[in-house]
Amino acid sequence: MSDLTPPGTMVFTCLSADIIAHETTHALLDGQARTMREPSNPDVRAFHEGFADIVALFQQFTYRDLVRREIARARTDLSASTMLGKLAPQFGEGTGLGGALRRYPDLPSQINYATTFATHARGSLLVAAVYQAFLAIVERRTGDLIRLATGGSGVLPEGAIHPDLVNRLTDETCKAAAHVLKMCIRAIDYCPLSTSRSGNICGQSLQPTWKRCLTTGTTIGSPFSKPSGGASSCPEVCERCRSRHCAGASGRVPSRRGLPQPLPS
Repeated sequence: MSDLTPPGTMVFTCLSADIIAHETTHALLDGQARTMREPSNPDVRAFHEGFADIVALFQQFTYRDLVRREIARARTDLSASTMLGKLAPQFGEGTGLGGALRRYPDLPSQINYATTFATHARGSLLVAAVYQAFLAIVERRTGDLIRLATGGSGVLPEGAIHPDLVNRLTDETCKAAAHVLKMCIRAIDYCPLSTSRSGNICGQSLQPTWKRCLTTGTTIGSPFSKPSGGASSCPEVCERCRSRHCAGASGRVPSRRGLPQPLPS
């Protein structure tokens, strides 16, 4: 029997863990970075949707039995997994889409950063990039296990994979997923307070006098050299943001938690 959801079937999204994780992430991101609710550029809302998808996608790797089954079924090729790279499959099937609402890392060819501005589609570019990086990490971390299991050839024989190998691959895959998700969540603290872009993380200062405005994201000078104006010269940034959110000569920036923190070195 097929486990597909027939079109028109009542689907209770409150029972779908990935949908719950996605919507809950929106609320948490609103509380952590309130200025990201302001659509100052097309990437802001797209980032919101993409980040929610990232959390929903990687929380699936906390279900070790599911990961173990999919690794065994896909013969270690996670990109061929029928479950782990999909979001809201029952919702998509129940609404007549014939499959999951979104599939990663493969995206339709018409979705690209230059011409795609629909919020969910644009956000999926960020998710696909992160998930592709995750697959590369897993491949690198598990390569030695597969070589040991195949006598150095790296080519698995036909038939079922040994359960011990599946268990070890599951351990490494779940560990990598937790690490990638933690890095993505931690990166929120280094994003500009507003005007967030999907590929933009708050720059790290390689020189004490190089400055980045945390409100506008504008930089003065190169991160690899001192600006000619000196430590107190920050006219463009301060005129644009008209606030005190400028990392100047003090080398300190305001924290979202209300306490000043040193610039990352």
